[in-house]
Amino acid sequence: MIRMEQGISEQQQQLFFSGQRLPDNQTFDQCGIKNYSTLDLQVESYERMKIYVKYLSVHRTIVLEPRLSDSIRQIKTMIQTVDRLEPDRVSLIYKGKILKEESTLAYLQVPSDSTIYLVTIPNEDFSVYVKEQNGDTTKLEVKAAFTIQDVKAIVGIMTDKRESEWRLARSGKQLEEHRNLAYYGITEGTNLDMYPRKFQVFVKTWNGRTVTLDVDQDEDVKVLKLDFCEKMKKLVEMLPRRSARPLKLVYEGKELQDGEKLSSYNIQKDSTIHEN
Repeated sequence: MIRMEQGISEQQQQLFFSGQRLPDNQTFDQCGIKNYSTLDLQVESYERMKIYVKYLSVHRTIVLEPRLSDSIRQIKTMIQTVDRLEPDRVSLIYKGKILKEESTLAYLQVPSDSTIYLVTIPNEDFSVYVKEQNGDTTKLEVKAAFTIQDVKAIVGIMTDKRESEWRLARSGKQLEEHRNLAYYGITEGTNLDMYPRKFQVFVKTWNGRTVTLDVDQDEDVKVLKLDFCEKMKKLVEMLPRRSARPLKLVYEGKELQDGEKLSSYNIQKDSTIHEN
């Protein structure tokens, strides 16, 4: 029908519904397509593009020349011909997101000369260690496909700690709960740190005082400023010079903006923020 209306041959057409490529041999009903659904049409181009696949685990980059219409599964097959890596043991990442195998480069809007990152996913179990602030350490058997949330759930069962009250970090950097262990390159023997959602930061004032605050990484900068001002009122009498100008807080050379979360600035436990 599309060929008759638009003159595009069936061989050049690929149809998608909710990001999934539609197989030619299935019906609308089998694909869950209802009345008034919207389908995405991708017209296949035979021109080749160039992408760079950079390995996160080793210093290696390979160059591939796929078509825009190639799927991530096809990209993995190309990688297999170069490095003999099984497609099921490889995850590809673009702009911080793990790419689904059925999506095409065109659908993902990956332009030529882009860099895609590759992580390998071991199938076997391995051990990681989760350390609490009091020094207690829990050993876990995990898989690379486990998410950080999965790890937290296991630790919560083993230690009887509520998951909502603490986070996991590696080398001082908070781990996002929806990411899997492979994304962070976590392998056998990796040490993870457990710390409470509330943690201490230090705010150094313009006149040399240091104020300690309990914060959360999901906290709004505006809330941090209000807490800081409230604590300063209790510590010292507010100087006219302070109240005459708006409060500005700076961390690692960047001014903290109202409406942004502390995590946006990678503010960690025991970080020092400066009043400007």
